[in-house]
Amino acid sequence: MYKMISRSHSTVIIVLFILFTSLLSAEIDKQFSDAENLFTAGKIDAFAGSLLSLKASNNDEKAFLGYYNAVLEKNTANSMKSFALVSQTYPSSLYGQMALLEIAKLNILDREIAQAMNNLKKITSTEMIEKSYWLAFCSYQQNDYQNAINHAENFLRLSKTNLYLEDTYFLIVESYISLRQANSAVKTLNKLKAINGFPTDMQFFYFRLGYAYELSGNRQDAVASYRDGYLLNKFSQVAYLIEDRLFELRTSFGSSIDLNFLYPYTELSITPVDTGTAPTISTPLPIIDQKTDLKADAKPSGEYLIQAGRFSSESNASKLVVKMRSLELPSVYYEALQNKQKTWVVVCGPYNTQQDADAAHTKLKDNDIDSFITKN
Repeated sequence: MYKMISRSHSTVIIVLFILFTSLLSAEIDKQFSDAENLFTAGKIDAFAGSLLSLKASNNDEKAFLGYYNAVLEKNTANSMKSFALVSQTYPSSLYGQMALLEIAKLNILDREIAQAMNNLKKITSTEMIEKSYWLAFCSYQQNDYQNAINHAENFLRLSKTNLYLEDTYFLIVESYISLRQANSAVKTLNKLKAINGFPTDMQFFYFRLGYAYELSGNRQDAVASYRDGYLLNKFSQVAYLIEDRLFELRTSFGSSIDLNFLYPYTELSITPVDTGTAPTISTPLPIIDQKTDLKADAKPSGEYLIQAGRFSSESNASKLVVKMRSLELPSVYYEALQNKQKTWVVVCGPYNTQQDADAAHTKLKDNDIDSFITKN
């Protein structure tokens, strides 16, 4: 999957707890439910203080205290131990079941997917709807894509909130893609788009939609989706991934893949040459020759350069340089940071004059390589 869960601080984890605890119920006194309302409202300090005054009179209330004390632990290892104690001591209580869910999440954060699956399967409460999402997540991680889809769809059917909604749709999409069921992936993405307020990450949405169309053989809609995503933010990491897919398509299908939106070309003004004077034949500066390494240590210096691509993948940059050198054009790629992201830029040249740069640009265009001229 392109979107993975990452380790969070306890305060971030608490936010996720708040989103679903209000939907669950147990046999607890009003004092306990009032305290839980503070937690649900995000008043963590007030909630922590109220825990000190609560006295448990039944197992549900004892499980309540154990569970929330585990939630408030700032150390992950201590949280795990406390959740384990609650789940073992009060296994049939709601908070014992909730503790199992949190143990499974911590397993996932530690990439212990098999252990997470085991803990999720111990949850028997029908109120623990979130269990289905994490079963889907773990199934995907174990390459069990059909079960990932089944669990994810079950979660969407039962869930009454938008918690994990977008992630669940993307999980289903990635599972269909892994199963090479591209049309089902497209349908799933369109279902997500039909929901008011979603998707929240439009660029990633178009990236995956483009890829699903590409796998289905629908190149026209693939390029259109990639274009829509790329134009949302040309300098994001997702934009670099989109570029890579577009250049792969261009390599496979040639000029039928229109990439003009990537590098719009503006004609340079050319000073008229006196026809009474014999033309001067200029050649590229001998800074780059065909025997040099494909990768340059830095951006080449010179009057005119032709940029033919910027890639998030070094191998793609290298492939393009090889292709350009086969056209007898002096080409290299170099490493450059853009928005703090490492990229590899492919250039041709340098050239002394606009005329030479234009000639090289035309040659690239004739060979289905999009590029633009820059003047240093």
